[in-house]
Amino acid sequence: MEDGEWRSGCSAFLILRYLMGKISCSSVRIFVLITVSLTLLNSCGEPFGGSGNSQVFLTLTVGSGNPVNIVSDVFDPSVPGNVTDDFADFEITSVPKNSRATSPASDVILNQQNVTYIRPDGNPEVPAPFTRFIGNILVPAGGTVSQNLLVLPASAKLKPPLSDLAFGGGEGQIFLTAVIELFGEDLAGNPVSVKGTMGITARDVFP
Repeated sequence: MEDGEWRSGCSAFLILRYLMGKISCSSVRIFVLITVSLTLLNSCGEPFGGSGNSQVFLTLTVGSGNPVNIVSDVFDPSVPGNVTDDFADFEITSVPKNSRATSPASDVILNQQNVTYIRPDGNPEVPAPFTRFIGNILVPAGGTVSQNLLVLPASAKLKPPLSDLAFGGGEGQIFLTAVIELFGEDLAGNPVSVKGTMGITARDVFP
């Protein structure tokens, strides 16, 4: 039996019992409130990466054959400034919500990237979040594109807690999860976003 049919049947049953004097009015009101709440939750639900009226939703995953965790060197004396940006390869996939309802307007253009960081140990000392313009990444409806994205900027290694790791100092190494969010819209003007993650082990590779 479908969920909607179950709720309709239960509603009718309770109302009938109420009319027969078997249950209280307050019980009926409580059930109606629960039913309305479930309906609202179901109607507001979107697939992960889905956005409003767009005919597609996106997924963001680490590129095939690439590690899901990278090592970030916080101090490299062989490069100017002793720090470098860290990039990783990702795949952005467009998945039609209804394969028979897509159109050329379902293609998506992504132009903004936000990155925040969390630590598995719950420690709040993490690199600062950042936002950057990423050009216009075109993701065809139902297609996949590969993209090299910045996951940790060099500037983050010049400030605590990462700068403390130089020469083996501080905690020695810090495990981070970078939460990458991409934003844009489809060609019909509907906003679209997608979120993915990348593990980062930050340390001084040769202290």
